[in-house]
Amino acid sequence: MSDNADDRILPIPSDLYREIAAFYDQIGQMRDQLNRVSERYVDLAHSPQSLAVDSFGEPIEPIDANGAVLTALDDADRRLYRVEAAVDEARKNASRLKLTDQADQERERRLAQQRASGSRRRSR
Repeated sequence: MSDNADDRILPIPSDLYREIAAFYDQIGQMRDQLNRVSERYVDLAHSPQSLAVDSFGEPIEPIDANGAVLTALDDADRRLYRVEAAVDEARKNASRLKLTDQADQERERRLAQQRASGSRRRSR
């Protein structure tokens, strides 16, 4: 361990793992939400006679605009899937990390030192 008092206090790997796991869960929630929205656009595709488009921009048929939305949402889902898979890989490896006993003791020592230093500053 370094004797440099300016070294950062190491985070606890299990805390970082929980952060990755929470992020992984959020990605799953995003994909679920994206799929719900996509399903609603599929519903629109089944009723093309009920769709119109505004006159802004290049002319486009309503069904083509809806199809472009579905294509973009599908692309977003594929990209989120790749992110989800990568974060899952990180999560699997993160679950294996821990501090050595020496690093954990040094971390605790520094935290205690930091708390003591903080309480001395507040009491002045």
